Amino acid sequence: MEFLNKITGEIVGSPFYRLNYLVNRNDKFRPRDFLVIEHSRIRYRVSEMANEILFNMSAGMHPRESRDILISMNIVGPISEDKAKNMNVKNMNFSMKVANAAVSPIPLIAKRYGGNVGGVVGGVFAGAISSYLRDYIYEKMPYFNNEDVLIFSEAYVNGGIGQQYSARSDYISREYYDPIN
Repeated sequence: MEFLNKITGEIVGSPFYRLNYLVNRNDKFRPRDFLVIEHSRIRYRVSEMANEILFNMSAGMHPRESRDILISMNIVGPISEDKAKNMNVKNMNFSMKVANAAVSPIPLIAKRYGGNVGGVVGGVFAGAISSYLRDYIYEKMPYFNNEDVLIFSEAYVNGGIGQQYSARSDYISREYYDPIN
């Protein structure tokens, strides 16, 4: 495993780290490889994600192949309260758009086969389904709070059938890495 570089900065008032590694399929990440991160629980989760993406990228390789894999770990956070609210609003808007798109044909189909009365009944039925579907989708999406940490990992490998790419993202709640506050 070779550490290539570290890029630090600030994104919308939150600290940002990008750690680039050149690894072989037999390497394993350990939490001590991410000492730039101050909380040990965040380091542990970042090393887990790095190992998951390393496994994902090396799964298709022949055991004797030793192509190098470029892995980038991006850590943003802790995020501000305004950024958390903004992301929650975007999640709610997304769930509303998906729910409305899914049920929009219902009143048209009902009107086609049931006339005007069918269109009204179909509209009421579509509204009820849309409300339930919106709540279901929003419930499955993450809810961000002040001081949460966002992690995005990506990996590239050349060779075989060409360049391959894999990415994962996750967030770490403040209650997980700092339960006292």
